[in-house]
Amino acid sequence: MNRQIVIVGEFRFPEGDASAIRILNIAKALRDTGDHVHIIGTGVPGMQDKTDGTYRHQGFSYETINTESTSKFKKVMNLLTRSLTAAARIKRLYQHKKIDVVMIAVGYGRFVGPVLHLSRKLGFKVVIDVVEWYDPDHLPFGKWGPFNWDVQLGLRFLFKKARNIIAISTFLEKYYLDADCNVVRIPPMVDLEEKEWCCLDASVKAGKHRKIIYAGNPGAKDLLLELIKSLYSLKINGLYLDMDIYGVDISWLKAMFGVEAHILDELEEQIKAYGRVSHSEVIQAVKNSMFSVLVRPDKRYANAGFPTKVVESLAAGTPVILNYTSDLSLYIQDGIEGLIIKECSSSEITTTLERAINLPEHQLNEMRKSARMKAEACFDYRVYIPILDEFLNSLL
Repeated sequence: MNRQIVIVGEFRFPEGDASAIRILNIAKALRDTGDHVHIIGTGVPGMQDKTDGTYRHQGFSYETINTESTSKFKKVMNLLTRSLTAAARIKRLYQHKKIDVVMIAVGYGRFVGPVLHLSRKLGFKVVIDVVEWYDPDHLPFGKWGPFNWDVQLGLRFLFKKARNIIAISTFLEKYYLDADCNVVRIPPMVDLEEKEWCCLDASVKAGKHRKIIYAGNPGAKDLLLELIKSLYSLKINGLYLDMDIYGVDISWLKAMFGVEAHILDELEEQIKAYGRVSHSEVIQAVKNSMFSVLVRPDKRYANAGFPTKVVESLAAGTPVILNYTSDLSLYIQDGIEGLIIKECSSSEITTTLERAINLPEHQLNEMRKSARMKAEACFDYRVYIPILDEFLNSLL
């Protein structure tokens, strides 16, 4: 269509977080329809990306609105003024070449207002990519803090003003459809032709014990400690399952366990925590595991979002042990692409992990094939090229 599109928001492009990966794959889908995409994020540009004064990553021009500084005052001011900086950058780009669409990703209330105001002056369409509904308890200062006010202002009011919504889940899709918005649902995506998703083995060589993997920053979202306690329960009964953890280290785990930190000592031979590593290292570790694992409580934040780590595990050919939240029941079938934990109780988690230990080798190999097939059918960005194109042709 040859549309001029700018994607802007508080995501650490080019290589920083799950949001940056999502933006890259949305940009690829748009490029494949003939659109030109420029990206404005908050990541640190790679010097290897700079050519002729412009930063490029996988063919996309990009820039950052983040200012590197050791001064706390300057960091706070940068955070508070990013939305104004983003609007100024968009205005500058528009003066050089007319912009047709601005897509805001990971943009909270303070971020959306200035862009909406600018759109009314310049005439471009605004699309909001909505991927989360934060739990106030997960934000600094909680329910009555400024961060939650900012989030709620965006979700409940300003996003609806834009009227064009990309929703990551059916929960968010329904919410904005009920608000009379133009909505398309796009789950997390991957580019299965990238080398990190190629050369997969249909089977994994087991060590002394079968191994599962957790990757991410659990914070208060994921029930990682409950998973570890279930490993401990299994060990007491003579059943063993190894677990690699990426994203946090052992000191973090011990701090979270508190008086029960002795459990980690008891599982020293089974649990290895590697802390933060590169995305490519995590993907390789996922490929080498029998299962990835994710347990989240059945709450609004879990149902509104969609875990990228599940999509990446399927792309790696690694089935997933999880409980149903979000839209996961649409994609993961028990015994085919994963093993389903019926509820977030210690007994159910332990029972499902025991199933993973006792699963016949031939069934595990079939599950690995099914996981990859599901990724190819539902999560490769190419699946969503015509869907995104149709959506952009119908913007309000």
